[in-house]
Amino acid sequence: MSESGGLLGSNRKIERASGLHYVKGESHQQLTEPLWPNITKNQLKYIRLALAVVDTLTGIYDAGITGWKPFLWYYSDWALTFTLITQWSLFIVHFFPFNAKLNNAVHTMYQINLPMEVAITLLYWKFFYSHGSMHINDINTYAHPVFLYIVPALFLMIEYSLNQIMFDYKKIIHLMILYFIYMPFTYLGKFVLGYFPYPFINWSTWYSYAVLIALAIMQLLAFFGLAFLSNYLKSRYLMKNMEQQSIYNLDRGARAADYEVQMNDMRNNPNQQFKRLDTPKR
Repeated sequence: MSESGGLLGSNRKIERASGLHYVKGESHQQLTEPLWPNITKNQLKYIRLALAVVDTLTGIYDAGITGWKPFLWYYSDWALTFTLITQWSLFIVHFFPFNAKLNNAVHTMYQINLPMEVAITLLYWKFFYSHGSMHINDINTYAHPVFLYIVPALFLMIEYSLNQIMFDYKKIIHLMILYFIYMPFTYLGKFVLGYFPYPFINWSTWYSYAVLIALAIMQLLAFFGLAFLSNYLKSRYLMKNMEQQSIYNLDRGARAADYEVQMNDMRNNPNQQFKRLDTPKR
């Protein structure tokens, strides 16, 4: 267990400095500390609240248009549901700094949900969106493609760009387990809805299996791509910031020590001429 109450998992600590530590695993700092120094923890908390509220309202609006009955049978609806749970959890975790189980759960949800949502959105806009079906004067025509796909994926990418979360590559197992749990719903939905949730997945053609395999591959690629970028770029950025902060602290300490030495010399030798002293900035 980390000092923050988070679980370190199987990965090692990559840095510890000035009381802050960053690990490629579960820690409360990664969840609540913003990546950028000009954003405070409180600001990050309320940004997350705003994203969660907007995504919840747009999701409810979309479900009201398309109906709630099919909600259980579509993977995109599963992704939206997990997105909302993840967003609200990222906000709530700010209030529980020493709850290791919550920290671990939020890390897992985020690392599963982000690649899941990105993969689904890319596949939808590439292969399944009907071009020209959205009309700017009719909100109902773009509520579904925008509110169900663009908004959740965009908001998760905003979150991705703001936090210090490092990915644990073993979380891919959780993502694949969730996907395999969903797969039977593409068949069972026929008995409730009266039709296959996805008409191109009818479990009787090679194309059905090709689509299921393609979605699995897309999620794998999204996971490893996002994980690599996050772990590589964020760790380098954080290390660079800590090195700069350490150099600044050392320089400030040296200047302060030099100032104290000169002040002592002036007190001990009041008749000696000294150059003007500049008070070091604190």
